[in-house]
Amino acid sequence: MRLKVKERWVIGGLLSSQRGPNFKSIYSKVANRYEFTNHLLTVGLDYVLRKRAVSVALEGENSLVLDVCTGTGDTLSELKKRAKAKDGEIIGLDFSREMLRKARLRVPGAPLILADASKIPIRSRCVDLITVTFALRNLRDSEAGLLEVLKEFFRILKDKGSLVLLETSQPRSSILRKIFQFYAKAVIPIVGFLLTGSKEGYLYLGRSIADFSGTREISTLLMEAGFKKVEVFSLLGGVAAIHKAFKA
Repeated sequence: MRLKVKERWVIGGLLSSQRGPNFKSIYSKVANRYEFTNHLLTVGLDYVLRKRAVSVALEGENSLVLDVCTGTGDTLSELKKRAKAKDGEIIGLDFSREMLRKARLRVPGAPLILADASKIPIRSRCVDLITVTFALRNLRDSEAGLLEVLKEFFRILKDKGSLVLLETSQPRSSILRKIFQFYAKAVIPIVGFLLTGSKEGYLYLGRSIADFSGTREISTLLMEAGFKKVEVFSLLGGVAAIHKAFKA
């Protein structure tokens, strides 16, 4: 994968993933059917929620936008479509080479970086906006590990930059929460396996969705990482949420 980002933003060259080979192989195996499977599992709601997150994200002037864990380019494509004329470079970053190959086809000409989210090869205080959609839970090796990733986002953001996270959450209603967790743990692994052949991948995905933190915990981590203000938008009764964190 060729690095095509302006030199003034970049430290060194391409980085490879720092995550374990098993975790990386999960995404390599499902890359070909990743988008289709996600759309089916969410009944198309992931597309609607991404559009909402991009609307929240693209406020003000952004000379450099970074979509972290860009995957096959769903959010990157939406950012490119919705960006204003005054917005500058929009870059995708992911640790999976196979995912980025799909993103290159989905968003031709977009700069792409093969790197781990915990060690982003971009200089400090360069980025206006970072987006992460349905991937934050994949960066949580532990609560401390997730905090370190959020600090890395903080490092590369400009002083008035913002971070927008779209992620599954925990529904407020106990009944809805039980239904949501049953769907995540029982239905997602079966459907995901039937569509992609990846049993390990969708078992992991289902567990990560069911067990991920709620909005209060994420907001607390963002403040611990250094962000000064956090806005939360609860979606679909708390099944998902957008966090918008401001560096200053």
